[in-house]
Amino acid sequence: MSIWHRVYGGSIRGGWRTHGPGSDGLVGALDSGSDGAGEATVNAESAMRLSAFHACISLRAEIIGSLPLHLRDANKNVVRDHPLSLLLSVSPNANQTKPEFWSLATAMQDIKGNSVSIIERIGKKPVALTPVDPDDCSFDYNKSGSRKVWTIGKEKFNDDDILHLRGFSLKSDWGTPRLELGRHILQAQLTANNSALRAFRQGLKVGGFFVNEGTRDLGGPELAQFAERLNFFGRPENAGKWMTLLKGLKPIAGTEFSVKPADAQLLESRYFGIEEICRLCSVPPQLIGHTNKASSWASSIENVNLFFLMYSIQPTLIRNEASITKKLLTPEDFAKGISPKFNIRGLLRSDMKTQTLMFASALQNGYYNQDEVRDFLDEPPLPNGEGKVYRVQLNMAGAADNALGANNEKGDD
Repeated sequence: MSIWHRVYGGSIRGGWRTHGPGSDGLVGALDSGSDGAGEATVNAESAMRLSAFHACISLRAEIIGSLPLHLRDANKNVVRDHPLSLLLSVSPNANQTKPEFWSLATAMQDIKGNSVSIIERIGKKPVALTPVDPDDCSFDYNKSGSRKVWTIGKEKFNDDDILHLRGFSLKSDWGTPRLELGRHILQAQLTANNSALRAFRQGLKVGGFFVNEGTRDLGGPELAQFAERLNFFGRPENAGKWMTLLKGLKPIAGTEFSVKPADAQLLESRYFGIEEICRLCSVPPQLIGHTNKASSWASSIENVNLFFLMYSIQPTLIRNEASITKKLLTPEDFAKGISPKFNIRGLLRSDMKTQTLMFASALQNGYYNQDEVRDFLDEPPLPNGEGKVYRVQLNMAGAADNALGANNEKGDD
């Protein structure tokens, strides 16, 4: 089975399977079509056509995909000679780079609630992570209640060979899709967009009524011809043109039947829908280009970025790191203090003035050396190891050092 068949093989159906005991019963919930009242169908494809939802999903996916991921030892040093180092940091499989893989995994988590990858091994050594479509997965339990066998397509896999990253859920074994949680929000936005499209196609005009003030009844052929003329002059490209009425017909009160977008509250509903989608995806509206008084979640772009990092990105990273540790690291690795770590330092960068003050304080108080500051700025280290020295101000010497200095002075006397 090819990687792309595994990823996209079942996504066209749009439905959800039950996954063992305690299922939420999501079968067919997302692929329900119309509810009988003309609502738009909500599935992954239609939801991603909403610019706000697409922007939120791609923003989170691209950011997490771009973060460096390394194995670190107990002293926080990057471990490069571990068998997993290349797999996590460079190329998880033959068809994807590390940013592509983790962007896809994050998008699957956000849209479908789960990201599932097969751990390909040579002996006990993991050599590839092959993503599959969560819709094409199911699993069985053993007597102890833990997962034993996964079924992906027609293939069977041991639970130890599956890397399962799941989003927030009230269940212990399967993440709840955001499409399901926000189904009504997305459906309302899709319906509003469709209504706006129809309204603008009609030049924001609505139907009206004509009264026959003549002395004779109009025949069928005349009414059919009149209806054709109405359809022709009702097109947007014919707006402003005059149409001849049949003898005796007159618009009621001679009014122009039209609706302003503001009066119909169509624009407001679409605007508010963007806020709802951002709330669903835990993304500040400013970061997808939606700004107004209601969306001022923070007072500066630095605070917005910090909010996004703390409450949206960081929880996902912690979940992923825990899953990697559980499925890919051995007990010996854990005993040595080796752990996976996404480097979020780049997301914490602020404006140049704030950075300058922070680096000055770090260098003067000895918790950063010059090479570490230069690494933060993507600059090479100083030659001859000059940048590895930690320095403090002279007036920051400890009390013990002062006492020792005083004793030395007395001894010299």
